[in-house]
Amino acid sequence: MDPRDVFQVEIRTRDLRKAMSFYGAIFDWKIQPSAPDYALIDSGQMPVISIFETRDPRFPLGIADNVLVEDCQKEGDRAVALGGRICVRKFVVPNQGAYVGTFDPWGNELFFWEPFTTGRPHLKGSKKNPVILLEIATPDLAAATKYYSTLLGWSFWGVVFADNYAFAERCGLARGVGLFGTKADQAHGTTNYVAVANLAETLAKVRAAGGRIVTEPSQFPGEGKFFVFEDLEGNRMGALEQSS
Repeated sequence: MDPRDVFQVEIRTRDLRKAMSFYGAIFDWKIQPSAPDYALIDSGQMPVISIFETRDPRFPLGIADNVLVEDCQKEGDRAVALGGRICVRKFVVPNQGAYVGTFDPWGNELFFWEPFTTGRPHLKGSKKNPVILLEIATPDLAAATKYYSTLLGWSFWGVVFADNYAFAERCGLARGVGLFGTKADQAHGTTNYVAVANLAETLAKVRAAGGRIVTEPSQFPGEGKFFVFEDLEGNRMGALEQSS
């Protein structure tokens, strides 16, 4: 099967204005409200990024990745057959598309987006801060590798720097998707990494904006340097300064 691309990264919030201000102070993103509860972000590169204000219990705080599919219901059913479960039943966005939300067997959220048109957004942002990597934590690396390979066509392989990490290139992201094997009581869900030119400057911006540093700057072997932070509502994201 053709690999499914991560098409959109959705940041959820209880306060759209506050979230727009926070991320606008850190990254070079063009943030444009498209509805009273929604804002689209143009980083200049795919995937699309958005901020969604909601108090609907079906959409908890967090960051949800949307993969592009031809039939969201079919893919949701396949996820269930592989051990996942549906958390948001099929919902149609008039004139735009439909989606189904799922959890993998370890509770990581993933949505299937079925567009009604074949067009892609015309992104005009600076290209300085795109989302380039998705990391998914799991207490069972072998089972997660099989789950995502079977469901989405992502081809993983082990990496030399860690025996608890599997990596798949691209998948709609400049660097791809990583599966991070960890103990059940240490799993932390998914983390999307944003490319930055200067990690120290980005760290200072996160702190100045009121964010909390979860993982201090560290080496990402073979990639560069990174840190992980939480925004004002506890949504987790990473910053990655790639090696030249």
